[in-house]
Amino acid sequence: MRKSIALVIVALLLIVLGAVALAEWEGPHTEVPVYDTATGYPTYLARASLSGCYSSYCNDVKRVIPVTISASIAQWADITLNATDIEWRVLKPGDYFIDGVHATLQSNGDLFVDYEGFEDLVNDEGDVLETYYALAPGDWIRASALNAHDDPIPENRAHEEVEFTLYNRIVVMNCDSACEYKDPNGAVITVVLKEQKEWVVK
Repeated sequence: MRKSIALVIVALLLIVLGAVALAEWEGPHTEVPVYDTATGYPTYLARASLSGCYSSYCNDVKRVIPVTISASIAQWADITLNATDIEWRVLKPGDYFIDGVHATLQSNGDLFVDYEGFEDLVNDEGDVLETYYALAPGDWIRASALNAHDDPIPENRAHEEVEFTLYNRIVVMNCDSACEYKDPNGAVITVVLKEQKEWVVK
């Protein structure tokens, strides 16, 4: 009789422990389709998954079931440049400048604008055209100095567009040969999303 009671107690304990384990088991994440609310069609601009599990078969007056909802929002950036190539054609020596590249940036996080490879324009004979850049006319810096003139752009809480113009200036002397000149390194502007999430595919 005692043996039977002991077996029943053990069985009940196993059932209870199994129910608790099942109630707390999170299980794998199962990805589910995400739909665009406006169109009703599936979208790949967001992802969602379900995990966790709960099961209870008992006579308690109430059961409290914790539910967790979370969202991780990636950083986005809307970047527009009116031009990526500047081509000068100069008839006579002189000191000239243009508005250059007009940029519009918008993001939901901090950005960093990095300039690299900007140098004086040179030709195959080694002649050099003095080349300058500025964010405002009159604030000219030599091309190579622009590489150290990087610009952090803090997040705009209203997420409004941030605009700036990279003015370009060249100085053509009497002794500069009739030739083709170019930036020897190939200049690049890199926009870094400083608050991007690790889960975003690079």
